[in-house]
Amino acid sequence: MAKESSVRNILLVEDSRQLRATYRDTLIEGGFNVLEAQSGTEAFARLREMRFDLVILDLYIEGIDGFKVLHLIRTNPLLKEIPVIILSARSSPADIEKAKALGATEYLVKTVTPPVTLTAKVKEIFSQRSS
Repeated sequence: MAKESSVRNILLVEDSRQLRATYRDTLIEGGFNVLEAQSGTEAFARLREMRFDLVILDLYIEGIDGFKVLHLIRTNPLLKEIPVIILSARSSPADIEKAKALGATEYLVKTVTPPVTLTAKVKEIFSQRSS
């Protein structure tokens, strides 16, 4: 099995500073490079600045909401292949269905997803894509 030649870049979009720090630190411990955005507008600006291997996206954020950010990613030829994990406090079937319909790779609910579980899911997505 070949070792990855470079660190994977993850964009973490979360409006709560405390949650952002918690998830960021665990992802960094997992071996990833993490850049942060606290609003949809900031997230889309970052997506235009550099290449990301994965986006972790809260749905209810300031500026452009997460649903719109997901739509913008999926309709942009340069971004559409990036896996997007929705990490939201909302667990309604309607929100999950809408996110999946817009092209979310995975939908995780914050209240039942500890940071180590998120990191494991990220690793799983990367291993599926490299095989």
